[in-house]
Amino acid sequence: MRASPHAALRASAHVPRTSRPPLSSPPARAPAPPRALSALSASSAPRVAMAFWNAGAFDAAESAFESHLEAHPLDATTWIAYAQMQKKVRVGAGERPTSRLHPGLQSDSDVRVSKASVFRARRVLYRAIDACAGEPTDARDACATRLASRASLLQALGLLELTHGYEMYGSTLLEMAVKSQPKLTPVLRWQRVRCARAAHVVAGAGRVRKMRESLRNRFEV
Repeated sequence: MRASPHAALRASAHVPRTSRPPLSSPPARAPAPPRALSALSASSAPRVAMAFWNAGAFDAAESAFESHLEAHPLDATTWIAYAQMQKKVRVGAGERPTSRLHPGLQSDSDVRVSKASVFRARRVLYRAIDACAGEPTDARDACATRLASRASLLQALGLLELTHGYEMYGSTLLEMAVKSQPKLTPVLRWQRVRCARAAHVVAGAGRVRKMRESLRNRFEV
């Protein structure tokens, strides 16, 4: 069993308390209509899900994604689209939108979120990263595919945390993604990421090293 790094990290840096999902199974979802689920592809799953979402059928939207991802657990693009959908604020459910969850750098491109919506998106990305862990099961499930998918998902999680108040945590995840897949290096050139990484110096080498070690243990990279 993997040891959770968050107790140590919270003592040394800002880390999202809800960053790791509960170990229990995801809540039951109402099934989407069979017609919508019968022919979902990597490109159509987000479209079908968003149609349900825009109609206020949140359970059906989740089911559309879940059905596709159960069959294609390494589909990083669809996992990220699922997380982006979950990050949308459910105003009708009483969620209060805000620009970010914690003080820090902001951008005109930041989307409005709620505490609940960021938690939902974070939970999806943690599930996705864990789904890409382990050994290949067949010829189609190549190790390179797992590594590439996992790196893209680490990048997505890093950007989520970086833009919602956890700059050090998020930028460290981005560094891990780039180390795994160097083609993702351009993300480290983004000004917000450069500022966050510069703050590592202020935080102190000990705190940064502890965070990096804990995240490496958590994500096994």
